[in-house]
Amino acid sequence: MKSKYFIGAMAALLLGACSQDEVMSVRQDGINYSVTTPSLTRAADSYCNEDLPTSFKVWAETTEGNLYINGDVISQQSGSWVDQNGTRYWPTEGALDFYAEVNGDVEFAFNNGAPTFNNFTVQSNVEKQVDLLYAVAKGLSKENVTVELNFRHALSQVCFRALNNSTNLSVQIKGISVGHLTNGGTFTFPTTDTDENYTHPEHGDEEDPEAPSLNGGTWALNATYETQYDVTLDAAVTLAPNSAVTNLTCPGDDHANGFKKVLTLMPQEVAAWNPTKTGTDYNGAYFLVDLVFSNLAGETTTEVYSGKVAVPVAIDWEQGYRYIYTFVFDEGGNGGWTPDPDDPKPVLANISWDVDVDDFIPVYPDGGEDDGTHLDTDEEGDDDDDPDEPAVSYTLTFNGNRPADALDGTVSNMPDALTGNYTYTIPDNTPDCGDNYKFLGWSSNQNATSADYEIGHSITLTGDLTLYAVWKKLTHIGGGAGTDEGIDG
Repeated sequence: MKSKYFIGAMAALLLGACSQDEVMSVRQDGINYSVTTPSLTRAADSYCNEDLPTSFKVWAETTEGNLYINGDVISQQSGSWVDQNGTRYWPTEGALDFYAEVNGDVEFAFNNGAPTFNNFTVQSNVEKQVDLLYAVAKGLSKENVTVELNFRHALSQVCFRALNNSTNLSVQIKGISVGHLTNGGTFTFPTTDTDENYTHPEHGDEEDPEAPSLNGGTWALNATYETQYDVTLDAAVTLAPNSAVTNLTCPGDDHANGFKKVLTLMPQEVAAWNPTKTGTDYNGAYFLVDLVFSNLAGETTTEVYSGKVAVPVAIDWEQGYRYIYTFVFDEGGNGGWTPDPDDPKPVLANISWDVDVDDFIPVYPDGGEDDGTHLDTDEEGDDDDDPDEPAVSYTLTFNGNRPADALDGTVSNMPDALTGNYTYTIPDNTPDCGDNYKFLGWSSNQNATSADYEIGHSITLTGDLTLYAVWKKLTHIGGGAGTDEGIDG
């Protein structure tokens, strides 16, 4: 399950989170800046109010539509912002519209006052990905004295944590990938000022319920969704049974862990990979987790699975947000899927139990014959006095038990009722009622919160029985209240 957080707060030019002493002094009629911006910077140098860029490029046009500043480089020098192309002066009459960017020099096009980043592509190497920034400040004149530019993030960030709730399973994680994504597109600057600044209270990863909804530009994305981004951890992370949430790649409070392993990607919406629809490639978005599952029994450790595990994920990323995903390894999970879209199989098979007890074998110590005082029973336990008596038969019915607030109007992929026997195996159908609920299994109790029966379990009936689908509500974090839910592994 995904968590949504704002990326720090890229309040560039406003220096909103910095002391007023950092605002440069004003020269007579010269165009001065309160800003931020660098070039060719890795995601390891992601920006916020406490870590401003060191330079940026700026364009300006007059109210008549004439170009007034054409890509000047503004750099921070000794606490002041200095135009490397020489001092620019305000026009005597009229106002100027300013547009600025960081890390988009190659792709930027002014377009007569309708700027774009044309065909921007996210680097495949996480350590070469950049924090693409943009700012708009319109209608400024010499009365404003200083051009205050507040930069926004054009991209989304993605990072990972993990939690092991299992009792007997150790999990070692070596790396993470996210795939079936688009890697680029063309960005159009907003037509209004980006003047509202956001500052995260901890400059960290935790949810901020007070985060505002900010205006921004728009992306026209490439239509090809074939890109996979890989993150290899510097050292494997081992999660002991019943351990606390462990950070894998997130920057943490005050960005103490840095951004070296934080993915900075295109904002996009992609449906989750459906393992039940096989094919030569993934049909939706997925995570690949490179890990080792080990069974613990006392002091003995036995490797259960080593390799990559595929986890379906529905993606809806917006620009300027950091998405924190927590992989949760719970009791009873299937561990994800083998990374073969043509024939995916559950990585873990739960050990289930089916118990029989032998009947007592009758013995006649005196060697006498059957005196007719008992009934012979066949191996099914039926009276065999009547050979024409039909076999025992009960019906097993499945009820979708749809939650009232499920996104889908009906429950899909339901198994058919079973009849003609009295011992059945739970079918491998996985019902679906929308992205806000997860199917856990089946129970004879319509109000159950945990499953009594899962796919593949055997059930012996003593009469007709209805099993009800058990659902777990998934709550998205960020942009509103919620709980820190994870993705079942």
